[in-house]
Amino acid sequence: MITMVELVLYVCSQVLGCLIGVGLVNIITPEEILFPVSSAGLSNGFCTTVPHASLTTVQAFLAEFFSTSLLVFTCCGVWDSRNAKFGDSVAIKFALVIALCSITVGPYTGASMNPARSLAPAIYSNVWTAHWIYWVAPILGSIVSTLLYKYVFSKDHDGKNRPEQLSPADVESSVPIN
Repeated sequence: MITMVELVLYVCSQVLGCLIGVGLVNIITPEEILFPVSSAGLSNGFCTTVPHASLTTVQAFLAEFFSTSLLVFTCCGVWDSRNAKFGDSVAIKFALVIALCSITVGPYTGASMNPARSLAPAIYSNVWTAHWIYWVAPILGSIVSTLLYKYVFSKDHDGKNRPEQLSPADVESSVPIN
């Protein structure tokens, strides 16, 4: 569990890191790539996350909500102390989940999964189309998936650990035979 001070520092660090990263990309990238103009004379800017024009607001929200939920649910599972013995494949687990979310959700919303990742490009390119989705959906998705993980996989409400899973042999030996 982190303190409120640590939370604020973490969020500020995320935003600052994204601002610096996008700023460096802007410095080394030619302007015609940074601000490409479509045949309609529109520009979404460089690295901006904007919902696809054919999506409704609800669809874009749900895409970001569920992609972030999946990522955070994976984080909960990986960081669960009961899974410490499976730590050798943590990088692969995260890479696969991020790749899955990016491939499936990316064409629709940009698959941000992190408000800071959407904020920095929006600031540099001044593109704020449906930007609230990239804050509200990931935050709510994170909260919901964390609570779901905690409720499903953590201790029971009375604070006791859940019973060990029975093996098929245990089940067979406990069933009376007529």
